[in-house]
Amino acid sequence: MEANQSIPTYLQFIDSSTNFVLTNYRWLRNNYYFPSDTISDFKLCWSQTNTDYILIVIVLAVLWTIARYVSAEFAFKPFARLCGMSKKDVQKYPESAWKFLFYLSTFSASVYIIFGKQCCPYFDNPSMAWINYSMNDVIPQDISILYILEVSFYIHSIYAVLFLDEWRKDSLVMFIHHIITVSLLSLSFMTKAHRIGVLVILLHDGCDVIMEGTKCLLNYKSIGGLCAKIMDVLSAIGYISFLIFWFVCRLYWFPLKALYSSSEYFTHNQIKFPFMVVLYFMLWIIQAMNIYWFSFIVMLFVNIVTGRMSELEDNREYSQTTTSENKILLQNNRNDERNGVKNRKKVK
Repeated sequence: MEANQSIPTYLQFIDSSTNFVLTNYRWLRNNYYFPSDTISDFKLCWSQTNTDYILIVIVLAVLWTIARYVSAEFAFKPFARLCGMSKKDVQKYPESAWKFLFYLSTFSASVYIIFGKQCCPYFDNPSMAWINYSMNDVIPQDISILYILEVSFYIHSIYAVLFLDEWRKDSLVMFIHHIITVSLLSLSFMTKAHRIGVLVILLHDGCDVIMEGTKCLLNYKSIGGLCAKIMDVLSAIGYISFLIFWFVCRLYWFPLKALYSSSEYFTHNQIKFPFMVVLYFMLWIIQAMNIYWFSFIVMLFVNIVTGRMSELEDNREYSQTTTSENKILLQNNRNDERNGVKNRKKVK
């Protein structure tokens, strides 16, 4: 077992990423021919793909959608009503509870794979994810199952964000995120970059567990009484934990472990595989989205500290107050138009 690798600085990370991009840009410009080489790469990736997995993923994506509807209507909503939640929270609770259970399962699986198996020390030694890399690697069954669950769930989520989830300020970004995630996971699976993929899942799903769990606690506040006071304290703890975990996992460990080890190890060991640059670029898109969502988290913290918000809530949602004000303004405009028409008639 190798000693734990030291975490690089952000400057080393930026330098490594820049060197990786420039090196591969020169190589692609001089050695890659579009579209012939692209077609060849697609054929190579497809040859490494078990077509049975594709069918399983499609079927599971449909089953996820059915399971969400059934669980919402016959489990989460009845439970929320039984607890005495408000009508608004009865409608919001199923989405958070559903996602909380899924991310808790996948995060637990990634923790087991990386920390519970001695053969996968990718967290402490990220570069080991690329030792003896080969497109002919055999992906372990537990990692294959985790990938199948993740890809199928995010295909379901593309549909869900448009037709099932509450529409929020970041819903369009979330829609793009789900498409990128499906592409990223599928490409890393086909190119046998699954070891670093498991690390990426670990660093992202843990934050989602805390976020969805905290949103569930906020729904319980509408019950009132002692429960509301307890949930108020627990949700505050959950939010602070979420803020810390998001920064550490997605803005510190993700770039300085997953992204850095990939660019540094690719360059020094001259690893080449189909769409390697595309895979790395999609990881950077995910990182950009992590920064974008962190701005919401920080803004919520600032609003609470400065007293602009009296209580914790998801600041990505469109407030009911704003919606009501817009309705009143629209009604006033309509009344003004009607009065104007009447006045013009009187003049005539």
